[in-house]
Amino acid sequence: MFVAHTTLGLSYVFGEPRDFTKALEHMQAAENLAPEEPGAHTFLGDVYRAQRHLEQARDEYARGHQLNPRDAILLVKRGHANTLLSDYPAARADYDSAIAVGRANEKAAYAPFRAYVSVYAGEPGAAIDELNRLVASVDDMGVPDPKAAKVAALSNVAVIAIHIRNQPAADQALKQLAPMLMKQADEAANPAFRRGQEATVAYFDGWWAARRGDYGSAQRQADRIAQLLAPDANPRKLEPMHQLEGFIALYQGKYGEAAAHLRQGNLLDPYIKYQVAVATEGAGDVAQAKQLYREVAEYNFNTVGFALVRKDAQQKAGASTP
Repeated sequence: MFVAHTTLGLSYVFGEPRDFTKALEHMQAAENLAPEEPGAHTFLGDVYRAQRHLEQARDEYARGHQLNPRDAILLVKRGHANTLLSDYPAARADYDSAIAVGRANEKAAYAPFRAYVSVYAGEPGAAIDELNRLVASVDDMGVPDPKAAKVAALSNVAVIAIHIRNQPAADQALKQLAPMLMKQADEAANPAFRRGQEATVAYFDGWWAARRGDYGSAQRQADRIAQLLAPDANPRKLEPMHQLEGFIALYQGKYGEAAAHLRQGNLLDPYIKYQVAVATEGAGDVAQAKQLYREVAEYNFNTVGFALVRKDAQQKAGASTP
């Protein structure tokens, strides 16, 4: 029953509707069944992190690491807990250890988390610099897929730079990112995948145009996304178009229109949910906006978007920092 408990526990943490109390019951049952299984401590730590019990989460990850010192993911997750606890030196040390222990593509995949620490610390420019150093050095890391690592790092740079309106960094990241995405498309030789890559390029270009106030160019990219993804069967295919349409409206103060589009975006992304909250507040529904801010503030799983909005979400929700 170990797998059944962990599967149900994870569904209550990451699925909708979420129920962290039930998630904890299942993960504790799993740990009781297999206390020497490192994964049990990983999953239990994830539930504690979701519940904002960050010290307990850190302790569980540490126990799991003691059981399997060669598993880099436990070091990464301990780094996440330390990041959210604002223990930035410890977080960077955890990520350094994870990178050292990591195998294959893990070394490059875990490096961006170290850069996110600077975003949480209020130094997004330092994160951009660190990510750009990763892009420059990844070919010498011996990872099997350096191109994927570069795409991930450059995508992170683009998100940070667009958010803070750092034009040199955004321009440079997008200039590097687009040809890499298309090279991946060439290698895949799959029409649907190519359309998805082209839509990603259009999304970033459109978002950056909207952030600069060039709403005409942004709208053309939103239309292009809709055209590119129209043949796909995925019912969520137009989420990036709606997100871009939402940004275009939000940056112009058209809050009702923005909220309507953003609600059709990927609400599992805390950055997008935060933008929904901003639009909802602007449209006058302060109570609903505060609930959304609270949900974002309590997310506690590590993404670059969450790093950018966590502090503001906490302040607007009236949440206390750990």
